[in-house]
Amino acid sequence: MVELDALGDQRLLQSPDLCAFASVAAAQTGHGERALELVNLLPTLLAEPSRELTNRVENMRAIVAPCHPRESIELSATLSTLPVGAWRATARWARAVNLFLLGDGGALDDLRTALAEGDLAELGLMHANVLATISIIDEIEGRRDSAGELARRAQDQVGQQRAETVATTAVVSSATAVAMARLGDESAAREALAIARRHYGDITPVATWLNVIGRLALVRACLLIGDTAQGREVLQELRQLRRGDHRIAIDDHLDDLAAEVEGASTGRTVRRQHLTDAERRVLEHLPTNLSLSDIAVRLFVSRNTVKSHTAAIYRKLGVTSRTEAVEMARRTGLIEEK
Repeated sequence: MVELDALGDQRLLQSPDLCAFASVAAAQTGHGERALELVNLLPTLLAEPSRELTNRVENMRAIVAPCHPRESIELSATLSTLPVGAWRATARWARAVNLFLLGDGGALDDLRTALAEGDLAELGLMHANVLATISIIDEIEGRRDSAGELARRAQDQVGQQRAETVATTAVVSSATAVAMARLGDESAAREALAIARRHYGDITPVATWLNVIGRLALVRACLLIGDTAQGREVLQELRQLRRGDHRIAIDDHLDDLAAEVEGASTGRTVRRQHLTDAERRVLEHLPTNLSLSDIAVRLFVSRNTVKSHTAAIYRKLGVTSRTEAVEMARRTGLIEEK
């Protein structure tokens, strides 16, 4: 960043590629406002653009600009035309996260492709960041063993490259915070939380997708270590990032997290309000020995419907098994203790 600053704005503005590179470098070094200033200049530098140059600039804006997920995805529509390398892998990473935020099931496929492209270009930090992103998605979707292993691998890579000061590795610290909290290592979880929050504070003006996905993990980490005050702070940051946008799929998860934080802070759960009547009817049968098919017969619905409601119950209660769901529901008063 020092070398780029030494060139001065006049030199940077003579080259869209150089300006784009400087914008990413500013984000990586925690200069979010500067990164935003530079990325906003990119469209003005295309006086007589080629299609190739326009594609590169649009994909760079998809990565750095504070876009709504759908806008970012539209900007990255031509990422496959970019040469294999840092820009293409990063654009695919951003696209995948935005797909996930919109509830698109193809997000993980895109992330795995980003991993492969990062490996081809020998982008170690990219590999770590994408691993951490998959870890966070696995955690959200209840695949905790996988989430913990991916977070460990991501953190190991960052440590090997001594890249903890790179602001965009905030996503790795976020995944690590959750993994350490689940292992019961509160000290390590709090350390990772502090690193992630410092980095996200620096890059809040840019890359909304990166800011949102990492902060979702930070709220979970705060819940796991019982720090509801910090959890509320991160939730407020998430609300600010989402303010003014139309609701998208991830907002349902955000609402669930908010309910958990409120329930934890008051000593009582408010999840009852977030289970539908149909989900509560299924929940009442989970303590029995009835199979999902048997429950479906009792409730006069299909087995797939019961399966869908059960998955929603697990997600809303923050559990991954029927036994855990019953224990959590009894502990929080959703069903009576037998």
